Amino acid sequence: MHVKPFEVKLMEVPSYRLQKLLYVYVSPVIVVVGLLGNVISMLVLSARPMRRVSTYCYLAVLSAVDSLVLGVGLLPKWLDEVTYINVLSSFYYTAQHHRHMDGETYIL
Repeated sequence: MHVKPFEVKLMEVPSYRLQKLLYVYVSPVIVVVGLLGNVISMLVLSARPMRRVSTYCYLAVLSAVDSLVLGVGLLPKWLDEVTYINVLSSFYYTAQHHRHMDGETYIL
């Protein structure tokens, strides 16, 4: 487990150390189990008889969006915690670059 420079003092607090250990070891389990469950749900809910009912279509889309949340929300934060690869900042800079490329910034 990596300790960032500002966390050296915080690692002396037992509750912070426990929180960090739980985050590092439980997050990947949540991602894997969640993605597997969502894929199974999408497969079942997208069967031909299920597609006729709007509730099942809604639940299939909900599973897809939940997978997206796991992949874009929890997974990058866990990668940053374990490997120092900050994927979120690259998303931010990419979004800023596209905003400037749109020309909208120059009009406003």
